[in-house]
Amino acid sequence: GGPYGSAVATDVQTGKTLWSFVPNLGLDRYSQRAAHQASTNRGLGIDESNVYITGGCSVFGVDRKTGKQQWRTEVCDSTGNYGSNSAPRVGAGKVFVGINNMQSGTGRGYAMALDANTGKELWRFYTVPGDPSKPFENKQMEMAAKTWGPDYWTDVRGGGSGSVWEGMIYDQKTDLLIFG
Repeated sequence: GGPYGSAVATDVQTGKTLWSFVPNLGLDRYSQRAAHQASTNRGLGIDESNVYITGGCSVFGVDRKTGKQQWRTEVCDSTGNYGSNSAPRVGAGKVFVGINNMQSGTGRGYAMALDANTGKELWRFYTVPGDPSKPFENKQMEMAAKTWGPDYWTDVRGGGSGSVWEGMIYDQKTDLLIFG
């Protein structure tokens, strides 16, 4: 994987480039921090059909034989301080990506799963509690909010600790995505 969601496939026997994928992310609509985030990529996800690439606030499913884009999914708000530059993980027909807020403290990080065939969002898991003036997504987030102190939402909104950067593992035995 390369910067801005790019990727290159090379024949390992000849060294010949088989295909090159360089998407148009539309960086003109990105915040300065989100554009910076898009310039880094820590790797690719791959399965029998596709290569999966993060580029800023987009995830791409690219045919691994032809290099043709199969789908694109927007996974975060590119006008804010969000991005995904971790390598996607693949398992059980899903693509898992982590979203971070670049330690800005302006939003909540999360992990999410996309359908590997279509890019459709299947689920999203926030790592820190949300705005306490709104209903919590589940009982666990309501309980967690009590441990963050009375001003967590106005002071830090998760800071860097709410971000999902890297180090995700999909365990096919337990069918769990594990991350810190």
